[in-house]
Amino acid sequence: MHFVIDERAIGAARVNGDADALSRVVRNLLDDAVRHAATRIGVRLGVRDRFA
Repeated sequence: MHFVIDERAIGAARVNGDADALSRVVRNLLDDAVRHAATRIGVRLGVRDRFA
């Protein structure tokens, strides 16, 4: 399996929450996306007042 990550729009943002729980949520989301996607996966995160 080959992954290409577009890093052009990456920036810093603060996230409030349990780091381990947030990590599990993102990992599960991406694992499911990889398992079920036909070709491409897009992930976006919005920022408001420097918070994700």
